[in-house]
Amino acid sequence: MALSQPKPTAQYGVSQPVLYAALTILWDAYTLHQAALETRSTLYTTAYGTTAIAEKQAAQALPDEQTRSTIHEISEQQLKQLAAIALEEWQYLDGYIREAYTGAEIQIRLQEAGQEYYENAANNNWEFVTQLMQSASNFITTNNTKLTTDGGMPGNFAADFETKRGDFNLEYGIFMAAQQTAQEQTDTKITANNNIFSKSMKMANFAKKVFRHQPAIRQKFTWQSILSLVGQPNTNPAPTELIVLLQDANTTQPIPNPPTPGLVTIVSTGATDDTDPAGIAEFELPQPITSDILAQATGYLNNTATAVAIPQGQTTQITIQLTPV
Repeated sequence: MALSQPKPTAQYGVSQPVLYAALTILWDAYTLHQAALETRSTLYTTAYGTTAIAEKQAAQALPDEQTRSTIHEISEQQLKQLAAIALEEWQYLDGYIREAYTGAEIQIRLQEAGQEYYENAANNNWEFVTQLMQSASNFITTNNTKLTTDGGMPGNFAADFETKRGDFNLEYGIFMAAQQTAQEQTDTKITANNNIFSKSMKMANFAKKVFRHQPAIRQKFTWQSILSLVGQPNTNPAPTELIVLLQDANTTQPIPNPPTPGLVTIVSTGATDDTDPAGIAEFELPQPITSDILAQATGYLNNTATAVAIPQGQTTQITIQLTPV
């Protein structure tokens, strides 16, 4: 049996409108400085930026929360109306039972007809409405003659009851399908947002290295600075950063790049960064996290720093030593 996938959670730490506005600014900066970035990495081409912008636009175009919930909310209002009708029909049945039976048997028969479900059903618990109506339907079928002869139940009541039960069940199916669809769409949008955010942060981290000696340009790729441009409240103006130095475990010297950069991964978010010539990888994070940090480099065994705490508004620096193969 396949294990179910965990639900995606937003990794960007801001509202979606702020996310899209900030990403637009970030990729505008990429377009402006793309040529300089490509001289340091052949990955960062004009086409790379075009694709990333299209991915941001596609994520933004996915249905927002209000759109996703509209059908679900309309169906819920219909359910409330149909449930009220169903409960009213059950109250008529209650009266027929009280006429048809006497003494202690009345309560026994009411229980048989689903009375125990009534209170929860009256509080808009749809599963209890379904069960209440099912029990009542079974009771009417079994005791139709008694209810008609001694309880005064009209001859068309059973058919009308089934019609109203069917109306509720049909709308309940629509409601559940809409709820499932809305959740699926939510997961799809969060995943798309996470993907373009991760891609954007990887590019921004690289750009900050390229422009480390040009503060005005570097700031264009600093997430906290971008958020301030779109009016995002920022009680922690200092960025939340992680700096990782990869060292050779035998020599305690930085693992150089070239010939081949090391790769550092924040395991909990999937964010990655290649090391620079000094063996350093840098990350700017939208929110504080605690995560394992995986380090890899050609010619070395992988190593993981476990449960690294990265506090809000601080720069966390760690060293990970790799053992040569």
